Amino acid sequence: MSIDVVADFMCGCGERPVWHPKNRTLYFTDVDNPAVYALDVTSGVASKVYHGREIVGGMTLHRDGRLLLFMTGGAIRLWRPGESRMETLLEGIEGEEESRFNDVLADPKGRVFCGTMPTGDRPGKLYRWDPDGTLHLILEEAGLPNGMGFSPDLSNFYFTDTEARTIDAFDYDPESGTVSGRKTLIRCGEEPGNPDGLTVDAKGDLWSAFYGGHRLVRYGPRGEETERVELPMAENPTCPLIVENGMLYLTTAGGGYRPQAGSAAGALLRMKVGAEPGPIFSSGRAAT
Repeated sequence: MSIDVVADFMCGCGERPVWHPKNRTLYFTDVDNPAVYALDVTSGVASKVYHGREIVGGMTLHRDGRLLLFMTGGAIRLWRPGESRMETLLEGIEGEEESRFNDVLADPKGRVFCGTMPTGDRPGKLYRWDPDGTLHLILEEAGLPNGMGFSPDLSNFYFTDTEARTIDAFDYDPESGTVSGRKTLIRCGEEPGNPDGLTVDAKGDLWSAFYGGHRLVRYGPRGEETERVELPMAENPTCPLIVENGMLYLTTAGGGYRPQAGSAAGALLRMKVGAEPGPIFSSGRAAT
């Protein structure tokens, strides 16, 4: 499989690729050196579109074309690349002042599942932020919340706990946004690396990036490994996303630790995997 470097900003921790189909632009963030980058897939030109003090831990596309940014301390902001002003939808979350959001996922109704990082002896948590501006605590003890996804028929919600090295499956109700019946789908064994970001393809297969493991792994809907992509050029893959024409984009970390972390550590990678994207939704109407 040919693996190409398509944008190389040597990210400390590249994360959370987001696809804007109208503009054919892929956005991704650097968590360690707070920034958002944009890759124009048509021209191949990549650029930095945000640089600030606040960490963008996760983001998703808003239905009006802006980006919904999930930031430090539980803040949620709306922003259009190129504009200086951000619209604040949530100032922060009580108890999350020393934390930040990590990965996020929009559902069919525009709700967003969003995890926060553990701090000290306090575990990470999983929330759901609704378009009316209300925030709901889904998991009070979520370890280190990471990659999430939906099965194509929307019957399952998948959730990665990097700390526990598991990917769990919940029963999912797309009308109410509730999850239930949690069960562990994948236990990651003793191999090096921890499961990080996740995407689901149109057939219902799960693609998980293994931070510290030099690999991207494809699992069937029952949790069986079906394919493995070795990544000798990047020790720390973080988050995959399949967008169109069977192309998968993959963020990576460790740009400041080359060559030990790999010759392409911190770069955005692209590979043709022959799979089509699963359900990808945008966030809902702004509450303000």
